[in-house]
Amino acid sequence: LAVQWPCAVQMPEMSQVSYSPAHTSDLILEAARGVRIDNASQPYAHRWRRALCIVAFAATFLAVTFHWQRDRLARLRREWAGAEENFEQPFQCPDGKQLGKPNLWKPLETGKVMQVKVLVYNLFWWYLFKDHNGKNGSAGKLIKKHSESRFDFMGFQECLDINRVLGDAGLQSEYELFQGPYTKCIALRKGTWTVASSGHTVVAEDTYWNWYGKRGVQWIRAKHQASGKHVFFMNYHGALSVNSGGKCGGWTTAHSLLKVAKDNGRHGD
Repeated sequence: LAVQWPCAVQMPEMSQVSYSPAHTSDLILEAARGVRIDNASQPYAHRWRRALCIVAFAATFLAVTFHWQRDRLARLRREWAGAEENFEQPFQCPDGKQLGKPNLWKPLETGKVMQVKVLVYNLFWWYLFKDHNGKNGSAGKLIKKHSESRFDFMGFQECLDINRVLGDAGLQSEYELFQGPYTKCIALRKGTWTVASSGHTVVAEDTYWNWYGKRGVQWIRAKHQASGKHVFFMNYHGALSVNSGGKCGGWTTAHSLLKVAKDNGRHGD
C-alpha cells in the first residue's frame, strides 16, 4: 500500500523547530487520515480492474467463438442474402511464382472501327428481389430505359436469375444469356457478337470475419461480326471485406484477375 502524505502537512527542519508531544500526535493523526483516505479508494480501483478483466475475457471468448463458428455464420449470412451455393473447400491462395508476370498485350487498333457499349450492374438481389419481389420489374425497366442503342455486353453481380432480369426489360430474345456461379451473370447481344469462348475462374475468398464464400470472375471472349475483332470481357464481384482483396490480399487477387485475362484472352483482344 502506497501512503500519500497530506500535502498540507509540511515537515519543518528539525534543527529549527522543537516538537511538543501534542504537536507530534497531531501530525500522526493527519498522516493516519491520509492512509485511511487512500484505503477508502482502493476498492474502486479493484472494481475497475475486475471489470476490465471481465471485458477482456468476454472479447477473447467471442473472437474465438466467431472464428470456430465462421462457416456456420457464413451459411446464415448467405441465406439472408439469397445466395444458394454451398462453398465447401477453402480457396488456396496462389503465390507469386504460380501467378507469373501479368504482362498483357495492346489491343488491335487497325481495321474497321468498332464501338462497344457496356453495362455493369450490381442488382442488390436480396433487397430488390428477395425482400421486395423485384419492385415491379424496376431493374429491367431501368435497363430498357437506357437501351435505345443496345448494350453489347452486360455484366451483373448478385444475379440469381438472368432470365428474370432481361425478361423484365423485354430484351430476353435479343441476348445470349450466361448464368454463372457465385451469383454473376453475363448477357451478350445476339446478331452483333459471336461467342468464341467463355468460362469462370475462382480467384479469391472472403476474409473469415466477413465471409460469404469464394469469389470468381466470369469471362467471355466474343467476336464482333462486322469488324472481325475480339473483345475479352470479365465480370467480377468481391472479395470482402471491402478494399481488402479477401483473405489472399489485394495484390494476389489483382494478379489472379490479370492471369485469367492472360490465360483466356488472345493477343489483340
